[in-house]
Amino acid sequence: AAIAPNPATTSGPVLWMEVRGAFDRLTVRIFTASGRRAGFWESPSVVPGLAAYPLDINLGNGIYQYLIEVETEGHAKARKAGTFFVIR
Repeated sequence: AAIAPNPATTSGPVLWMEVRGAFDRLTVRIFTASGRRAGFWESPSVVPGLAAYPLDINLGNGIYQYLIEVETEGHAKARKAGTFFVIR
């Protein structure tokens, strides 16, 4: 999983990921470099395959960290963290 384009410019960030199994929920949490929550995005269901999820989050210029989690039956099954930049 990754957020692209990196750096994000005039268009918003897009989460690209390959899912190997069905999950009940996908969440993306975005934080500023200082650790403050800058955004949250959720999809109620995730199907297997390659997918792109546009994150409808308005972010200003800066460096951001993200945490992606997929859950089944209320339990986190996989997590991925990373960093991306926004330059407008």
